[in-house]
Amino acid sequence: MKWTKANLETFIETKEYIDTLLIPLVKLDLTNDQQMKASALEREYIEVLSYELERRLAGRLMLLPTYSYVNHSSYTDEMKRLNEWITSFYEQSFDKAFIISLDSEWNKYSDELNGQFLWLSHVPFDHIHDDSAKSFIKTQADKLSEMIQTFWS
Repeated sequence: MKWTKANLETFIETKEYIDTLLIPLVKLDLTNDQQMKASALEREYIEVLSYELERRLAGRLMLLPTYSYVNHSSYTDEMKRLNEWITSFYEQSFDKAFIISLDSEWNKYSDELNGQFLWLSHVPFDHIHDDSAKSFIKTQADKLSEMIQTFWS
């Protein structure tokens, strides 16, 4: 389920079955024009992959809006804020959270996050909607979907 009014109405009726959050985590790098473009591509990739995971795992997983932070943010401060965000969802009916990101710096904080951190390697293409990119995304979604499902057993 996506974070939309219609899906939230369905969620309210079936919340006992939807126990998992998926949180896209994206760094907005405003250093220069090239970094901004790279950052935008990474955001597109994370969101497309997140939509694919949500589609595959619908009925069990809620896709939250992308959590974004700027490149000069303190990871410690962002981690606290993200953990508060996740905790507020745990206070509802959720008991699992998966955080996906291309920012490897988060690996240093993964043990302190209130969810399972999934780090993805760089985006190997410039055009997210090319056939090769779509194929890559489907392969990545297969792997991540299988991994998420192992936490449900």
